[in-house]
Amino acid sequence: AKFSSSLITGSVKAVAIALALILVYVWIRFKAAYAIGSIIALMHDVLLMLGFISLMGFEVSSTTIAAILTIIGYSLNNTIVIFDRVRESINGNHDQELSSVMDYGVNSSLSRTTYSSVTTLLAVIPLAILSSGDVRSFAVCMIFGVLVGTYSSNFLATNILYSLGKLEVFDI
Repeated sequence: AKFSSSLITGSVKAVAIALALILVYVWIRFKAAYAIGSIIALMHDVLLMLGFISLMGFEVSSTTIAAILTIIGYSLNNTIVIFDRVRESINGNHDQELSSVMDYGVNSSLSRTTYSSVTTLLAVIPLAILSSGDVRSFAVCMIFGVLVGTYSSNFLATNILYSLGKLEVFDI
């Protein structure tokens, strides 16, 4: 019980520190609205992963924590690529409406994120089928996380960015 308690405490700290550093990085690289959109999408991914781990009855162990941290990195990478395309689209099209510019930015990176997700799933699905124990739980968590991360990067983060961009407080 003491090991489990320290693992959970350490894991919560690791995820919180990772999210805080990601917030700072995205804020510096882009702007505040991008950082807020990416962090909300990442928190969405983490909460859904924790719910999935609980529903599947997996033990919260270093393996499941590794899967969560891996999905944070995976989802963040997709989100950064999409946000970069959105920013390029916004900078190049000042006369167009924000929704059409953001739509173009998302659509131009959709094939890349789809191919990336499919490739990752092709590598992880055999592990989920053929392995056992910790490797299987890691692979199953990864499958779920890749699907959720792809969804949140393409649709959730960009919609949050769009909503924040409509507010006068944020300049995207």
